[in-house]
Amino acid sequence: MRNRTLAWLTAAVVALAAAPTAATAATAYVLTCSCENHVTVVDSASRSIVAKVPVGDMPSALAVSPDGSAAYVANLLDGTISVISGASHAIMRTIALAPGDEPYGVAVSPDGATLYVLLTDAAADTYLATVDTATGATTSRTPQPVISSQATLVISPDGGALYTNPQFGGQVVWIDLTQPGFPATDITPAAASGPSGVAVAPDGTLWVADLGEQVFHLAADGTPIGGPIPVNPGNGDPFGIALDPTGAHAWLSGTPLTGATVLATATGTTQTTTGVPTRTLAVAVSPDGDGVFLGAVVDPELYVVDPQTRALTATIALDGDPDLIVVGRTPVAVAPSRPVVTAVSPAEGPVSGGAEVRIEGANFATGARVLFGDTPATAQRVLGFTAILATAPPATAPGRVRVTVVAPSGLRSTDDAGYRYDALPPAALTPATPGPGGGPAGRPGCVVPDVRGLRLRAARKRLKAADCTVGHVSRLRGRRHQRVVRQSLRPGTQRPAGWGVALAIRPRPAR
Repeated sequence: MRNRTLAWLTAAVVALAAAPTAATAATAYVLTCSCENHVTVVDSASRSIVAKVPVGDMPSALAVSPDGSAAYVANLLDGTISVISGASHAIMRTIALAPGDEPYGVAVSPDGATLYVLLTDAAADTYLATVDTATGATTSRTPQPVISSQATLVISPDGGALYTNPQFGGQVVWIDLTQPGFPATDITPAAASGPSGVAVAPDGTLWVADLGEQVFHLAADGTPIGGPIPVNPGNGDPFGIALDPTGAHAWLSGTPLTGATVLATATGTTQTTTGVPTRTLAVAVSPDGDGVFLGAVVDPELYVVDPQTRALTATIALDGDPDLIVVGRTPVAVAPSRPVVTAVSPAEGPVSGGAEVRIEGANFATGARVLFGDTPATAQRVLGFTAILATAPPATAPGRVRVTVVAPSGLRSTDDAGYRYDALPPAALTPATPGPGGGPAGRPGCVVPDVRGLRLRAARKRLKAADCTVGHVSRLRGRRHQRVVRQSLRPGTQRPAGWGVALAIRPRPAR
């Protein structure tokens, strides 16, 4: 099987190509550790966290629609795309891909109508899928055998090409969206030591950061434009690259060993930041040109730099190391939508409560509440834009009650969807439930231990002792003495016995 580096280690950049005509508000979406399973939303104006949005299992890539109305999160382990509202920062819907699919790259067309998803199937073969953003339906699925390692995606300003955005020495691949079958070509520069990031300029040309302490400028088809540009020789390899809205400046993370470097694309001259205290990995530039966002390599810190002075202006504390930053426009505020309930299943249960009820409809958002009559549900979980799972509370007497969904805005559903309480024993209505580990009652199953910092053999032994197993292992080729730096599940998470925990193994970069 091919060696596949997990995309949640990516110093990823999604740069909006067209320069705005006037200053606009912007929102940054940050993935810390993929095992956290949430996205941190940062307001670029106030330099503060405004939301933490729960998403799917092991989020690996992010893309924002050109108008900022939606952010799309590729969840590697559950094969879904979480769609976050740019206005409310709530989950609008969850798009399910085919069983066995693992999405690790995502990009949005310039018109916002199509989602491009790079994924592997159960056989570890690579595909590019297109998804209709309005319906969530997969409209095409083409093999991409040229792409041999995981990478995120960037799209050209005209929407005619996709490029893989590698990490830590991957390949640069051009996917031609104008041709049937979306043919792919490896355009990795011959003189490259190991590309670590790609950014597309407004004119459609590419800027490629390379681990050989250099940057390449390429035409849209990969033809070199001039020779490689050296960057800070002897003072750190660039880990990622992002362009400002005009394409006049490229920002490079990872070099120097503290801070970042800005490259004037017209002249090739460089300058470094001031005040950033550590080495950086993820990098992105606000589409309004107001700020440069940098993620620390090993610290839970997000740094904001003034692009004019190159000085640190804000430090934002996060839950974990920031591996991925995407900055998009903040959409104009819209009126919240009223929830709609169309079906309740099952439609009856015991007066003692405890039955799990699926509520279907529309306009369900994270934070919505469910009422059975006037009584809140014992528990509830928003599955997506159209479904909620709720646990029916006890009732004082048999009879029918209305099921109401209350949005975070306070708007209530007005549909006459009911649930009937019956005077029957719970055993007559609900099947016996398994134990918390997925097996017989009383068996705990896999309780995920903390294996970060361990070598693979020690991590495998600790997982086995906890009734877990090692899942997919991502490692940096050509390196020795590697240790676990990420795991796909938070320590203490409970899963069925034998559950596989994905691991990423590499040496920590020098600080």
